[in-house]
Amino acid sequence: MGHIENRFVFEQIPELVNILHVGAGSHSAAIDCEGRFFRWGKGVKGSYLAPLKIASPRPIFIDHVSTGKDFGIVKNRNGELFTYGINAEG
Repeated sequence: MGHIENRFVFEQIPELVNILHVGAGSHSAAIDCEGRFFRWGKGVKGSYLAPLKIASPRPIFIDHVSTGKDFGIVKNRNGELFTYGINAEG
């Protein structure tokens, strides 16, 4: 985590604790027990190496994430779906 070069050993991500769900595609994402959403890796239109907490205009309490090529979909506890990323990719 936080390295540009490839790694072939497990590394703990100290910024992320109490994680309930993870997703991985062209980028990675995680949801913690409080419904906060983090993403990292090859970013949507760029790169970010450290986990980045993603905010929402209103609390949505995310409980599931699926990532794809330059986009992602999250589901909240009420079963509503939200998307992010490049529209042409998903």
